[in-house]
Amino acid sequence: MLVDEEIIACVKCGSDEVIKHGTTNNGGTRMRCKSCQKTWTVNKLKPPKPDINILTEMYLLGATVRDIVPLYNSSPHRINQKIRKSLTNSPNWEDYLDSTSANKNSDIVYLLGKSFACNYHGEGIGDYHSSDTSNNSMYMAIAVDGLSSMIIGYEVGISESPQVWNNLFGRLVKRGYNSKSFMSNGNDNILDAVQKYFPSSEATVNVFRMHREKEIECCLSKLPLKHKLVNDAFRYYNTLNNQTLQNTLKNFYKMDMREALMGNFHNFIESVNKKSILKTLNRVDCLAEDFKARFEKFHMIKDDPRPIINGWIALKMLEKLDFGYNRLSLYNQKLLDINFINFTKNKVPLQIEVNNFDELKPFIIEIGSRVLNLPLNIERCDLNLRNCEHLSYLYH
Repeated sequence: MLVDEEIIACVKCGSDEVIKHGTTNNGGTRMRCKSCQKTWTVNKLKPPKPDINILTEMYLLGATVRDIVPLYNSSPHRINQKIRKSLTNSPNWEDYLDSTSANKNSDIVYLLGKSFACNYHGEGIGDYHSSDTSNNSMYMAIAVDGLSSMIIGYEVGISESPQVWNNLFGRLVKRGYNSKSFMSNGNDNILDAVQKYFPSSEATVNVFRMHREKEIECCLSKLPLKHKLVNDAFRYYNTLNNQTLQNTLKNFYKMDMREALMGNFHNFIESVNKKSILKTLNRVDCLAEDFKARFEKFHMIKDDPRPIINGWIALKMLEKLDFGYNRLSLYNQKLLDINFINFTKNKVPLQIEVNNFDELKPFIIEIGSRVLNLPLNIERCDLNLRNCEHLSYLYH
């Protein structure tokens, strides 16, 4: 007898006088031999289940556990257990970043905080205690590198408190991080923590960032001054601690950042203009908003949220951005090939070999336009055209 294009003979007597005799619970076909009455089962070949890390990525991107059931052919409870196990066994993001990045100096660090729905009442999270059941929310504090929008550290607690920020800053110090300036909304808990752990760093507020955005808009509105933006980007870049990209340009292409940006002037101005128009995409605040949106979709998490937060951060930091590379590449100023699945397996990033200068252009333009938006404490124009007129290079 033919079953799924395969000839089935009796396993006992070898007769081909066999008939179907129902199915099993797992989808196999039960057979019976008409000659000797022997019964047996022909099991279906099930397709292999997808890598649980792939399903974990789907979950972090927004799929529910029930959305994943048809793909993994298991119960929601079992899938949830496997996803949590995958996330728990993944590297700690801060440890992974430190092991893959020599850079420990951020010129500007943005400090953001966001509350999110969660009714986990376990112990061991910052100032959170199991006896505190007064609300169903928690708080995440994050430190973000200004140039790359890379999350360099995070902390979770019951609410926004001095302890949350002290824990975050204390780890940054132990990990060897330093910054010229920390920028925040001016919250006292943040300012106190900066003063305590980074007394030589400047603590500023977000108004300086908005002022820099207005300066760029002013230059974009005046055709001759657009060339000033290239010079500004070059001057700003030269003040950064990390000069990896410029060193690459000098060693392999015999040029500096200014020459590279001027040679791609129109694409550079287009990138700057896009960031000026779509301000929310240019700001690191969207990371906190994305996080809140993710956790509010799957609200009232009853288990420890830290593995999910850690995995979500890794996913966002390693995803490709619209210019083709991820934040880890921006942070290190070199092209790196890494994704979330490789992160879960603790694989190190591979450096991408660049065969020609054209492959590097989008990366150069992205860094140039990003550094231009940094509210660095450099010469300010105060939005006065006369302050630009003495700079003869603007008109060449």
